[in-house]
Amino acid sequence: MKRLSRRMMLKTVGAGAALVAASPWTRLLKAEPASAAAGKRILFFTRSQDFPHAAVTPARGETLGFGEKLLKMWGEQAGYAVDISKDGTIFTPERIAATDVFVFYTTGDLTQPAGTRFKGSDTTPAMTPEAKAALLKAIADGKGFVGIHSATDTFHSKTHDRVVRSASGNEVDPYIAMLGGEFLGHGSQQMADIRVVDGGAPLASDLKNFQMNEEWYSLVNLAPDLHVILVQETGSMKKNAAGKREWQYQRAPYPETWARQHARGRVFYTSMGHRQDVWESDIFQKVLMGGIAWAAGNGPAVQGNLAEACPGLEQRSPTSAPSPR
Repeated sequence: MKRLSRRMMLKTVGAGAALVAASPWTRLLKAEPASAAAGKRILFFTRSQDFPHAAVTPARGETLGFGEKLLKMWGEQAGYAVDISKDGTIFTPERIAATDVFVFYTTGDLTQPAGTRFKGSDTTPAMTPEAKAALLKAIADGKGFVGIHSATDTFHSKTHDRVVRSASGNEVDPYIAMLGGEFLGHGSQQMADIRVVDGGAPLASDLKNFQMNEEWYSLVNLAPDLHVILVQETGSMKKNAAGKREWQYQRAPYPETWARQHARGRVFYTSMGHRQDVWESDIFQKVLMGGIAWAAGNGPAVQGNLAEACPGLEQRSPTSAPSPR
């Protein structure tokens, strides 16, 4: 992907600042200083143990990818302290305790050294299994977690099921169980319709249905208590000459963005975030910053609505097929 020009960066940062200023979340923060972003710390963790994404891979001569730069700017403009790291040893008890929201744009098994399937996988240190367990416990105890795009392509379950959820749930990796869904595969990048559920709550109430060109993930092992915010309208996905969609999208509409309560913690995920122009869009900025604000404790708790938002999902999951990149 092309690098951001200085003019585009300034334009994007200005647009992000305007969104933050206009967001209902900002009004909430101003009205309730006790829940303000000021003093809250975000850790944006971007290690690519497996496939490296351009959004979190610095261009030559740079220290941050374009997504890392933008999230740092948007977060600091909103009043957060933002740390960015690919170093798995950062998850010490002290750093976990000092962090309010963990934001993951990651791939692979983060407890393992760099993978060998893809050139450019991070050679940064892995986190330990004990650190993974401590992170999951901290989220269950009340920390916030936000997953972007390939966060669902991280810590795969041992039996990477091609059903919505295994009957017992015991084979789902604890990280996937926390996040609420798992990457199955994706087809070609394409324009698709995205449906907003309940006005986008817990995001801005003025968020409307939209179309976007993106690398859309097909997701499985979906937690039954998801509060669905955005729905992938599979009927809008492109078809071949025989009238068939790519196998990943041969299913009923499914969750694209969601929130869920994980014990006392708050978890938010959006599959958007692959393309640079998506990061530069007002919609993505609104979704991501709204999700971070909610995960940080602003706004009410949510309840599951998966069955109502995505009827027929379990009966029409994708069939077995290789998972391309």
